[in-house]
Amino acid sequence: MKLLKLLLLSIATALSLWLTSYLYQEGLLTDYWESRDALWDPRLKIYRCLDTNGQIDPQDRQPPCSVMTIAGQRFGERRITNCVAKGGAEQACAREAWEWVKAMRPENRANIHEKPRGSISERTQ
Repeated sequence: MKLLKLLLLSIATALSLWLTSYLYQEGLLTDYWESRDALWDPRLKIYRCLDTNGQIDPQDRQPPCSVMTIAGQRFGERRITNCVAKGGAEQACAREAWEWVKAMRPENRANIHEKPRGSISERTQ
């Protein structure tokens, strides 16, 4: 009986390690967006996004400074593939998939369930 429990425990451990590794490789355990810092440009009087090396982003983006990760790209591609396999039009599937991934940006998710709080005078009553 102890041997059977030990065998089942080792099989369960191996399966959980395999599943965790698979989910990580597919990008399901990582964020789809990465936030970047911004720097004030006094000459242009705007904030400009920085890249991973701390230099001005070559795409000259302005805040919010979010960049899609490889996991986000893979998720969008998987979503397109699944939609097309179910019989959807490729362009419609692509548009829907990328809109969904873009909706997962940190600045979009932060405001999803936020309710308007009203004015300060309404709270003091």
